Amino acid sequence: MKTYLVLTAAVLVFAGIAYAGTIAVPIFRDGGTAPVLDAQNRYVGSANNGPLAYIGLKNLTHSDLTIALTYNNVAGADRTPVKNTFKLLALQGIGFRPVYDDSTGDEGAGRAVPNMANAGNGNGSLVVNWVGKNSDIVGRYLEIGSPNAAMYTLPAIQNN
Repeated sequence: MKTYLVLTAAVLVFAGIAYAGTIAVPIFRDGGTAPVLDAQNRYVGSANNGPLAYIGLKNLTHSDLTIALTYNNVAGADRTPVKNTFKLLALQGIGFRPVYDDSTGDEGAGRAVPNMANAGNGNGSLVVNWVGKNSDIVGRYLEIGSPNAAMYTLPAIQNN
């Protein structure tokens, strides 16, 4: 009976522990302003010829998640805004620019995501945190510059 009580207590204690999920964007370049499209409706750059950065996040759970963002400039200085959280709804996917609010409609729901404060030239890094498992959210990074574009998956940080 004592063993049963000890095991029950252990299960209850461990069930109350919150796990943290984390995705990192090691570097982004978002110095561009509004995107420019060519005659075929393809991105060809930005109005000021700076690069466009788009970060995508997809909630794979059936629960809403509160996301906390931590921004740094390339020198490592904290550039996190005072309001640094937003809600990612169950099964929702969003795309957002970390520095520039894109009024052309490309960001959609992502315009509500807090941008980096005091962005300077638009270059920096980002850490995305939530309470849950690393497998709860997947991410991708897209950068569009003229004449090149690149995209890669943002893997969750392991062993956190």
